[in-house]
Amino acid sequence: MGLRHWVVLLLTAGLFGSSFFFIKLTIGDIPPLTLAAGRTIVAAVIIYLFMRWKGYRLPPWGREWWVLCILGLLLSAMPYAAIAWGQAHIESSLAGILFTVIPVFTVLIGPFFLEEEYLSVQRVIGVVVGFSGVVLAIGPAALGGIGTQLLGAAATLFAALCYATGGMYTRLNQHIPPLTLAAGQMIIGAVILTGFSVAVDAPWSLRPD
Repeated sequence: MGLRHWVVLLLTAGLFGSSFFFIKLTIGDIPPLTLAAGRTIVAAVIIYLFMRWKGYRLPPWGREWWVLCILGLLLSAMPYAAIAWGQAHIESSLAGILFTVIPVFTVLIGPFFLEEEYLSVQRVIGVVVGFSGVVLAIGPAALGGIGTQLLGAAATLFAALCYATGGMYTRLNQHIPPLTLAAGQMIIGAVILTGFSVAVDAPWSLRPD
């Protein structure tokens, strides 16, 4: 990895990690599904425009759209909704810790998707050490309320499982350009979450205090 890759990696980690904090700030005023839908719509527009700027297009209707629909559920609709709902019940620090189990889920489900993703002692040890380091960095005290916040924690863990499964499924469909995958799945996620937001939250009826 060169300097450019490290900068992109650190920027991505910073943006992704800070999302828990900002979700917690807004979840008291915006219902979870509406918040998730808004995030997805903004992301879908930005990624679609970036995809077109790079010269890529969405695929014609066919099998590839089934792939995008599955990824839209696994990487957009379900985890975005689960994270937002979960953070209405747990602190952002606990959500950050729980979300680091993505590598754990990846190691466990990887063999079901790809032959090269076999379980080994080294991989299991690496996952355990990595997760322990994140817990220590954020603060083990954040785990203290997990017993009273079980549903919120379970929703966050479900989101992590969705990301891990979606990541594995993405690797099975590398014939589709990454930008096309990202834009397509976000568009699908935006459509699904917007529909549920309208049906459940009735966002047009929200009024500021």
